[in-house]
Amino acid sequence: MGPDFDYDAHIINQKQITLDSIFEKLSDSIEVTKIANGPSMYPRKNRDTVLIFNHSIDLRQDTITYNHNSDYKKAIFKKPFSLILCTLLRATMLNFRWSLWHIQFESTVSFVNNYYQLPLGFYDCKFQGPINFTNYDTVREDLQFYSCQFDNELSFRPAGEDPEYAIMMTGSLNESNYSNIKSDIFFYKSELGKKLDFSYCHLLNGHNIILKMTNLPDTLDLSHSEISGSLRLDEAYPNKRNDICQINLLYTNMDKIRMTRYQYFHLYFPDSVLKEPGSVDMIAGTYEALLNNFKRNGYSDSYRKLDIEYKEWKSGKNLWMWISSWWWKFGYEKWRVLIWSIGLLLIFSLINIFLYEDLMATYNVAQLDKNKYSFSKIGFLKYLEMFWVSVMYTGFVFFKISFDFDKITIVKWRILMWLFFQYVVGLVCTAYILNWIVGK
Repeated sequence: MGPDFDYDAHIINQKQITLDSIFEKLSDSIEVTKIANGPSMYPRKNRDTVLIFNHSIDLRQDTITYNHNSDYKKAIFKKPFSLILCTLLRATMLNFRWSLWHIQFESTVSFVNNYYQLPLGFYDCKFQGPINFTNYDTVREDLQFYSCQFDNELSFRPAGEDPEYAIMMTGSLNESNYSNIKSDIFFYKSELGKKLDFSYCHLLNGHNIILKMTNLPDTLDLSHSEISGSLRLDEAYPNKRNDICQINLLYTNMDKIRMTRYQYFHLYFPDSVLKEPGSVDMIAGTYEALLNNFKRNGYSDSYRKLDIEYKEWKSGKNLWMWISSWWWKFGYEKWRVLIWSIGLLLIFSLINIFLYEDLMATYNVAQLDKNKYSFSKIGFLKYLEMFWVSVMYTGFVFFKISFDFDKITIVKWRILMWLFFQYVVGLVCTAYILNWIVGK
């Protein structure tokens, strides 16, 4: 059974239709299941009916009235579903929300530049293909997603001319290059897919984007967006596939972001941005703005993780930052100093075995004279005992606070320089260890 009207005539005549006409008149086939008890979220007379749409649904410039009383357990759209430049009205004063329940979209979904007289809600819906939810100035009522699953990308990015292309050609943007959103967008107990795109969106009139008990997407793009209310990510759950959500915050007003658990995120910058002139200042400014947000709001754990990311990025261009990363993770993992100190002590001790006679001649420690020790005649044990004596000698020099220059006899300059190098390295290690102990 095919659709009972012609699409072209439908578009040209701009008929007023009801939501029931989409769910009842346009379906190609209806399957009836044997399930006795259907979903309890939305009361139905008969919850066993499954509507299957095997052709594309493309509604343009229509006035659609919410009069949704169809009895079905589930609706499945196998081909693209589009509502473009439509007006969605309420049927009676008792209709408080446009509610779409138990729908599975297996292909692309487009809600582009529609006017919504009622808040629009999706409940227990599954989106397997990309979703485009673009509006220049028409999202004026709340948009809510409850218990929904997204397998692909959900985009609110403006349709039409690509903003990056407009900037390249004209050097500026106008209002048509942005999506103006005048409502709250709310995700609750949902699972986001590959990407949630709010780039080039203006969230106006103090409205918010809220992710509550919702799994984060692989990528969250908020570049070039302006948020007048807040972006609430503090109650979001981690990404199910990769644990970490890559978030793009270039040219976003950071003071509106609530992100108490940055451990679920990683700040990323597209390759195209990395190649731009002045990209270093742009990236540094983004890091610092978000760090100021975390510091101002007392998000200490988030601040720590982001500060490490920022300094690791800078260490790619700064040798001392690179050393600081390995040495003690920029001061965040001070215990590393002890590991490095022990490691350097053992390395120096191993080298000193072969230079022991020259070292003792240059700086004698009477208690560690090898002639006073009787070493084992077994090869392995002998070298182990010699190594232990070398460790004690190296430790005596390595952790010495003041060097007794009057006890030095210059035999070989290279031996003296090597001895003094160990002393300086040990002095630095001792200072860092004391800093760690005092700072506890």
